[in-house]
Amino acid sequence: SILIINVICAVADKKSPLTVLHLLWLNLIMDSAASIALASEPPTDQLLERPPVNRNDSIVTGRMLVNIVGMACYEISLMCGLLWSYEWIPDLEFHGLEVATGKKSKHYTMLFNTFVLLQVANEYNSRFLRGEWQIWRGLSKNPLYIVISLG
Repeated sequence: SILIINVICAVADKKSPLTVLHLLWLNLIMDSAASIALASEPPTDQLLERPPVNRNDSIVTGRMLVNIVGMACYEISLMCGLLWSYEWIPDLEFHGLEVATGKKSKHYTMLFNTFVLLQVANEYNSRFLRGEWQIWRGLSKNPLYIVISLG
């Protein structure tokens, strides 16, 4: 979704809210930490009782595709909304006094933090593959997941 946001910014001739350094941090958060956290998830009895999957079946199930596309659309719409319509958010107006940090640095910091929190929320939602609504279930059995997601 961040790629699409950057493409939208390029087409709209607007400065991208996320720099290369931001993208590297997001990659670290989304790939490395999330992979370790999700791989440390202990198996449940329900998971072990599932029938085997045909090796010719797609890795991405229909439910996973809906979750991926849905979260991407939500992230893109929220980030674009915050990028273009931010006047209603307190303390984000530009006064010309932000010479040391740069113009709109508070705005772009807010956008980066929003995107990071969306990724953490997505990490919790990705723990279950079959559309379960209890995303907190089983967290007490995996302290490493909690440490990584809070870190």
